[in-house]
Amino acid sequence: MVAKPLFELLKYASSSKVLKIDVIGFADIATASDLFDKEPLYANKYHNHFKLGGYKIFLDGSPQGKTAWMSKPYENEKDYCGYPICEDDELLKYIKLALNKNNNFWHIATETKPPNNIYHNLKKHLPKKKRATATVQLWYTLNL
Repeated sequence: MVAKPLFELLKYASSSKVLKIDVIGFADIATASDLFDKEPLYANKYHNHFKLGGYKIFLDGSPQGKTAWMSKPYENEKDYCGYPICEDDELLKYIKLALNKNNNFWHIATETKPPNNIYHNLKKHLPKKKRATATVQLWYTLNL
C-alpha cells in the first residue's frame, strides 16, 4: 500500500532512474486518494518503471491475530468473529470514489478470503454495471 511518504520515495527512485523493474503502487484510498490527481504523470501509466495502478484499502485484520472479520466465530470462541476496520458507509464511500474517477478502469485491491463478511459487503455495494471494472485481489479475486 502506497501512502504519501512511500509515494515520494518511489517517485524519487523513478525520477533518478534507479528502478530496473516495473513497480506498481496502489494508493492508500483512505489517506492518499488524491495522488492520482496531484501526480498525473504516474496515474495508470509507467514513468521510468513506476506507476500508480489503483487503490488499496485494509478492511479487517488477520486470521492469525483473530482480527479478520469472519462470517462464523473463530474456533474456541463463542461469538467472536473479528471486526471490520471501516463501516459499510465508509467502505461504500471509498468504492464510489474509485469507481467515479474519469477512467474506464480503476483497480481496488484489498486482502480478503471468502467466506467472510467483507466478501458479502463488497458484492452488495458494487453497482452491477460497474462490477466488471472492480477487482478485489491478492488473496482472492471476486468474480462479481
